[in-house]
Amino acid sequence: MKSLGTFMTILVVIMVMIAGFLFTMNNDQPAALWLGTDLSARPLGVWVLGAFISGGFTGLLLGAGFLRRLYGKMRAQQVQTRLLQKEKEIEVLKQQLRGLQHKQISIRDRQS
Repeated sequence: MKSLGTFMTILVVIMVMIAGFLFTMNNDQPAALWLGTDLSARPLGVWVLGAFISGGFTGLLLGAGFLRRLYGKMRAQQVQTRLLQKEKEIEVLKQQLRGLQHKQISIRDRQS
């Protein structure tokens, strides 16, 4: 069953590549684009295929959870940093408590 899915995926990719090639060959009129800056005139098919390919790669990245994992790692690092800070704060508070207990013991000894 998995081999059928792989075969269908390969077949669809080949069909899309053939369709893109035919589209590019039949749409050869130059068109200039402006995307924040002027881009030189290229055949219309090249621009459309470029948009299709970049959209496909973006979809693959999002579908693969790349950005989600990246965010998760970043969040885990932030939590780890906060944990270390809190542990340091706890240690400082423990030292302060020990100092107060020591002072309290010495005051009791003086009063006795």
